[in-house]
Amino acid sequence: MHCPLLSATFVASPAWLPPPIRSIPPLRQLRPLACPGPLSPHLYRTYKPYIRARASLEGNGRPQSTHVLPLATPTPTPQDSSADSDEIYFDGLSYPTEVLEWCTTNPDSFDTAPYHTKRLRVPHESRPSPFSADAMLGRICAGDHQFYTPRVQQSFVHTFRMSSPYIYAHQGLVFVIHIPGALLEERLFNSVMEDIALMHIVGIKLVLVLGPAAQIDRRMASEQIHSTFIDGIRVTDLRTLQLVKEAAGSMRFEVESTLSRGLKNMPSASRISVVSGSFYSAQPVGIINGQDFGYSGKVRRIDEESINRRLDDGDIVIVPNVGFSPSGQTFNCRSEELAAACAGQLKAEKLIFMGSGETLYDTRTDHTIPNLSLKSAARFLRTRGGELPSHFKKAIECAVAALDNGVRRAHLLNRFLDGVLLMEVFHRDGVGLMISRDLYEGFRRARSSDLNGLRDIIKPLEEQGILKPRSRRKLEQEIGEFVVIERDGMIIACLSLSQMEDDPTWAELGCLAVHHDYRKLGKGDAMLGFTERMAYNMGASEIRQDQKVKSVFKASRRKQSGRRSRGS
Repeated sequence: MHCPLLSATFVASPAWLPPPIRSIPPLRQLRPLACPGPLSPHLYRTYKPYIRARASLEGNGRPQSTHVLPLATPTPTPQDSSADSDEIYFDGLSYPTEVLEWCTTNPDSFDTAPYHTKRLRVPHESRPSPFSADAMLGRICAGDHQFYTPRVQQSFVHTFRMSSPYIYAHQGLVFVIHIPGALLEERLFNSVMEDIALMHIVGIKLVLVLGPAAQIDRRMASEQIHSTFIDGIRVTDLRTLQLVKEAAGSMRFEVESTLSRGLKNMPSASRISVVSGSFYSAQPVGIINGQDFGYSGKVRRIDEESINRRLDDGDIVIVPNVGFSPSGQTFNCRSEELAAACAGQLKAEKLIFMGSGETLYDTRTDHTIPNLSLKSAARFLRTRGGELPSHFKKAIECAVAALDNGVRRAHLLNRFLDGVLLMEVFHRDGVGLMISRDLYEGFRRARSSDLNGLRDIIKPLEEQGILKPRSRRKLEQEIGEFVVIERDGMIIACLSLSQMEDDPTWAELGCLAVHHDYRKLGKGDAMLGFTERMAYNMGASEIRQDQKVKSVFKASRRKQSGRRSRGS
């Protein structure tokens, strides 16, 4: 077969490879020059926007074992000064063509054919993290060559699959995010703004409430003006109010300008529209215990109709801390309370505070607490609130107030953690402290709809011989005996509880299984304790654990006896 030899220059996008190419595994290796291999007209049309090539008919031979589809010769352009060069360029770095080879990881495709491949030796510096050189190397499974799956795919695919339901579920929902002024002075400010832009692009409606406390403090210090705080409220006189307005305007400008740039490496059409304005009316705090708070204010009413109209138009709404009364008087409002009021009035899905990293932990286990119910958070504030830093306490208070007004969940995040917004919003487990009005994680009886979730966590333990095998039919018949831990819609642990037919004072526990992502976190202990209490409430005075349950708890260093009894 006659085969045209190809001299080519591949022009890659700034992100190393263009999206259509980057999403296809064969482009980890490219074959120029010595026949383009299985490059069909279909593939050529697909890659044409990114490939400038000139074919020269300088040969008519290639190995007979390889099938080649003819490729029409593209017309060279005047600017193709490198068309005769024996090099391929990635982001301005040139590499000898003999180290590159076109290949495919899908030999069954009608567009491709099995082809021998070599490794693509491209320096790590030319690839953006996390796509490291080692991770992107691969070999074709053709003939006597073994195929190796690139190592980056597994973690990326797992994470993306986990995030996909959240990307879908959050579309069209309202999130209110409190942005503290201190964030503007930190290295992650631009990253946070890019994450906010990404959340907007995937369809989340965003309201940003600005709190320029750090900028106000700095301006007052430069003017040698002392700040007076009473119960966390800044006493605002006329001079202080002027500095507050300057700080609020400066912060608003910085946030708007940064967001308006959009995302890096995105087309100009993706430019983000940001609006700000007077979306609420304020009123004075007044005189409390004989103290006149001057121009310090609080929220009178949120104009949710105007905000929703802007959100429906595809804008990001910015709400500054400076508010106006119906008579036109200016007030300095506390931004945390403003964020909670906005979230409650808009019935937002989430209220997010970008905090300083404070969280809560369980002294019994030394594990941080990832989530609290609304009732638990309110009780904690009543009994232990005085022990908390003032800003952390205020964030929890505002979160509780917002949830009382209809917000579903509130999140307290560490703004010093890169990517914290994305990890909290699009990951099942999150990385901050979440306070929820609904059940985020809890125990319940299994339902028939849980069958697939139960199989997913039981099957690996059956394959290891830890649990006795159960057919899908048998599991379906026994599903009413199972108790599960559900975390945000996913089954993460299960345990069967059955009473003896001949003696209901006896109960048996079995089939304890915990999802591999949640082991060594005390889920098994919690499941056992909860199920034992259920058994006693059902009238059982004797509880027996099967051998498999005991073996699981031996592995976790929990000593169990074969029988447990409680006095009747």
